[in-house]
Order: sequence, then structure tokens, then C-alpha cells
Amino acid sequence: MSSYPDAIPSLTNPTATDKQNSTTVPHATQHADVNNEIEAICIELGVNPKSTYDSVAAYLAALAPLASPTFTGTVVLPYPFTLGSTSVTSTAAELNVLDGIPSTLTAAELGYVDGVTSAIQTQLDAKIPNSGTVFLFHADGADAATTYTAETGQTLTFAGNAQLDTADKEFGSASALFDGTGDYITAPASADWNFTGDFTIDFWWKGNNLNKTLIKSVSNETWADATTNDWLLAVGSAGKLAFYVKNVYTLEFNSVLSTGVWYHIAIVRSSGVLKCYVNGIAEADTRNDATTLGNTQVLNIGAVETGLTLGLNGWIDEVRILNGVARHTSNFSVNTLPYTLIVY
Repeated sequence: MSSYPDAIPSLTNPTATDKQNSTTVPHATQHADVNNEIEAICIELGVNPKSTYDSVAAYLAALAPLASPTFTGTVVLPYPFTLGSTSVTSTAAELNVLDGIPSTLTAAELGYVDGVTSAIQTQLDAKIPNSGTVFLFHADGADAATTYTAETGQTLTFAGNAQLDTADKEFGSASALFDGTGDYITAPASADWNFTGDFTIDFWWKGNNLNKTLIKSVSNETWADATTNDWLLAVGSAGKLAFYVKNVYTLEFNSVLSTGVWYHIAIVRSSGVLKCYVNGIAEADTRNDATTLGNTQVLNIGAVETGLTLGLNGWIDEVRILNGVARHTSNFSVNTLPYTLIVY
């Protein structure tokens, strides 16, 4: 290299000297050393040495930049944080800015925003008023499991060989399986199973045979000794569903169900009219009924009711009870996804 830009500091006077490591070094020597370094860089880059520093800089600038790395992590918002001009610190007004729902929310209910304090579904459920859901049993879990806490919080008890089964289900990872001999699942006694007005009981069922109890709330496992207004839903030996209210009435429905097929079944009372829906289609038989049903008994899925029906042999999935809410008042399309506690 025959020349070097005079903008490099301390090389403007090649006849002067500097101190480097307590040694006097002529500027001319420094000048030559820098020229040699520039030349070596150019050779490494595979180009001929240029006569000026600007030429080298221009070449370097023209090289393709490194590719930007791909981000694959999870972004977690800091909390509290600023959203636009609003500093979010969990006041009701600030939370309403986020979700547009005119209700008073707590800091915990904002947990889904920063992904730390709780799941989105829990927070949505908490913000939706009165879904009426008092019992929800997805029956999801490991194959052959015999412990379960319902989505509505009840601790369920499995008796006999009742268990979860991953081989056959309507939704999720499993369903509840019963072999017809001493198998049932219970939830604790509660006034939630007492119906004074509107209510909905719905679930999916697939049977290996007929004449079976599906779901009931009774005071005695022998129907003759049950208490007035105890209730029970069963499928009879002819494949017809029947809703029994002790010492009040029995309402049998017309559709004939088959074994080996999943059916969606819903019993609904709306404004004093009891209806049954099979796969979303209303049965022709109805009952005008304002009776208070239930006696704060255990909720039982699948158990024999001596003198009336045998124990369930088959599967039940996605069991839901709503107290005070008639979910359906006319024909409907059955859900293609599991229920949540949100109103729908």
C-alpha cells in the first residue's frame, strides 16, 4: 500500500514519535504496521489491497449481513406493564380496557394476561355469570384410572371395576367404563341435585346392553324404598329412555336406542315442561311438571337400582348438570367439543 488516509489519528506526522509500552516508536513505523494489517485483511477477504481505507470500508459494508436468528421462546409480559397510555396494575377500570367486559375483576383474574397466575380457561369461567353448571365430568385421564376430581370440584368415588378407558370415548382422552357388575361412580350428596325449576342433565352414552341405570339421585338402592321425588334416568330393556320420579311419575320416550352406538342424551325442564333430546332431536313425549325433584342425596352414575334397572354396562362421557338453567328449549346441534363452565 502506497498511501493511507490521513484521518487515522497519530499517523498525520510520520516523523514524530509516540510511547508504546515505555518504548519510543516512530509514527512512520506505526504507519507501516497499520498498512500491513490492512493488506493482510484484504488478502483474507480474497480481494486485492486497495489504495485507501475508504475502499476497504466500502467493500466490507457491501458484504451480505448475517442472517437474523429465529426466536422460538415464549414471551412473558412484565407485570405490571403499560398498554398504550395505560399503566396496568390490576384496577377494575384497567382490566376492562384489556377485555372490554364491564365487570369488576381482580388481579388474579388478570392472570392469563402474563401467563403466570392462572390458566385462561379458569379466568374466563370466573368472569361469565351464572352458567348454572353444578356438575361437569369430562372423564379424561390415564387408562384404568379410578380417581377423579370433577371439573366443578367434586371428589368422585369409583366403585367396583368402574374406571377410565382411553380405548373408547366421545371427547378428550378417555371416558368412564362400567362392566355392569357392581360398578358405579358417585359425587357427594348435595342440594345441587335438587331441582326446583329449570334444569339440564346431559351426557354421552354407549351401551353394551340395555335395561341399565344411567344417572340418578336416590336415597335407597332399592327403588321400592326410595324417597318420594328421588329421580332416575335409565334405558329400558326395549331400548327406550325413561325418567323416573319416585311416587310422582314415569315418563318413557319413544326412540329406540341400540347398543354399540354413542348417543347424546339430554333431559331438560324449561318453564315447567320436561323434555328429552336424543342427538339434539326432541322426543315427542313431554310432561308438564313443576315438582321439586331430589332429596339432597348422592349423585350416582351407573349403579343398579334393585327392582327397577340393572347396573350400567358400557361407557359414559362428558356428564353435565345445570341447575336453574334449561340449556335447550328446541332441537339443537350437539357439541363437537367438550363442555366448559362458560355459558353455551
